[in-house]
Formats: sequence, C-alpha cells, structure tokens
Amino acid sequence: MPLDADPELVHEDVYRPRHEVDLRTTVRPLFSGDGDPTFLSTPDGFWRAVRTPDGPVTLHVQMGAGRIGVRSVSGRGETAPNGRERPCRI
Repeated sequence: MPLDADPELVHEDVYRPRHEVDLRTTVRPLFSGDGDPTFLSTPDGFWRAVRTPDGPVTLHVQMGAGRIGVRSVSGRGETAPNGRERPCRI
C-alpha cells in the first residue's frame, strides 16, 4: 500500500477458507493476459486496480498459512469493488 495513504481509506479483511484454495488459478480468468496493467502477480499474491462509481481502488491480496488477506486503498473510501461500504469485505 502507498506509504502516504490516508488510514481512513485503507481497509483490511481476512478470509480463512475451510479447504485449500488455489487463488491464483481461481482469479486468473478475470485478467487480460500477462500484459494486463490492472494486475500484478507477486510471490505471495497479487495486486489489482479497479474502478468503482466513486473512484479507483487498489487491492492487495496475499495468500498463505490457510488464509487469504485483502487490503485495499480507495480514492474516497465510499464504495468498494463489491458495492459494499468496506472495500475488503470478502
């Protein structure tokens, strides 16, 4: 996340699936190939940029130890990519 992000606009959530999930394989069809500028794969997860009616949101999804962590920074903090008030809600 940007170091200068307003804490009011940063949201975090954790999902603990009951069974093993290959998140990379699950989300891969949502992106436009290896050159997709809205998606960056990292060893522990990925970054995703999306637009909402209230402005851009950056998501950082991390996988590991039986958990999927999601952190987001929104432009105004009003609407999440899923339309909820908390951008990270899984």
